Amino acid sequence: MFQRFFNSAGIGGPLIVLWIILGIFAPRFFTLTNFGNLSVQFAIIGALAIGSTAVIICKEIDLSIGAIEGFCAVIAGICIVNFGIPWPVSILIAISSGALVGAVNGCLVSVVGIPSFVVTLGSLGIVSGISLLITGGRSVYGFPEAYQWIGQGDLFYIRSPILFTGLLLVFMHVVLKNTIFGLNIYAVGGNENSANLVGISSLWTKFFSFLISGASAGLAGVIISSRLNAANPTLGALDLLDAIAAIVIGGASLSGGIGTVIGTAGGVLLIVTIRNGLNLMGINPFWQQTAIGSVILIAAIFDRIRDKSR
Repeated sequence: MFQRFFNSAGIGGPLIVLWIILGIFAPRFFTLTNFGNLSVQFAIIGALAIGSTAVIICKEIDLSIGAIEGFCAVIAGICIVNFGIPWPVSILIAISSGALVGAVNGCLVSVVGIPSFVVTLGSLGIVSGISLLITGGRSVYGFPEAYQWIGQGDLFYIRSPILFTGLLLVFMHVVLKNTIFGLNIYAVGGNENSANLVGISSLWTKFFSFLISGASAGLAGVIISSRLNAANPTLGALDLLDAIAAIVIGGASLSGGIGTVIGTAGGVLLIVTIRNGLNLMGINPFWQQTAIGSVILIAAIFDRIRDKSR
């Protein structure tokens, strides 16, 4: 798995070159403190991207994951701080809230037949608005130490956020490669009409793909809120761009039917390395957004070339 992580979609070579460049121009890059920060960034973006990979393979897209991340962070914060609900139960409520939003998205796409771009764009606005309404636009803070461990702690010298995202990565890898549901995802993304003709339900396949995407975004919200010891409706607003970029860079085709979570994880590592390196070099954040947007366009062009050649 580790070898495929670095070889997926040809990420290994560019990643090594990037690390060498950053080692020269940003000496703080190769420090334990920075690698700790890099791992946390990987965990948050990774949770979003890994969960949404199944949606992309199904030839759909989920633009609401960043908003769901902030929404679930707020839900966890309100449950713990305002209502005094035990933090393990609050985490389940937060992730379930993300799964619920994903389920609604899945119903509107698969049952009603509304394009996923429109559905999830609408969900983005609705979920963001609800987050602002229930918090009054203010942050929720003051989490117990046990909850903060999720985003700040470590276990056997491994940062705790990596453990949770790592479990999600293994789970999704097994689902996509070793279950009938995973095979159905590839079949529906490759040719939905043919999949339906052989008895595969594209309706349920897409529904559960969106549900998983929403739940994974909920996990990202839990991780980032525990990391910052605060929950804010704007959390995750910029993470959507990074997650989609990582999925495309990782080899998933926007035309559906192609992609792996191992490749997505490699794409996440490349994206967070770019952001981290630009921060260390003192590059203006506006230029960082430009750089990530450019990476998405380049990846999309290569994806289109690949589809034509295939």
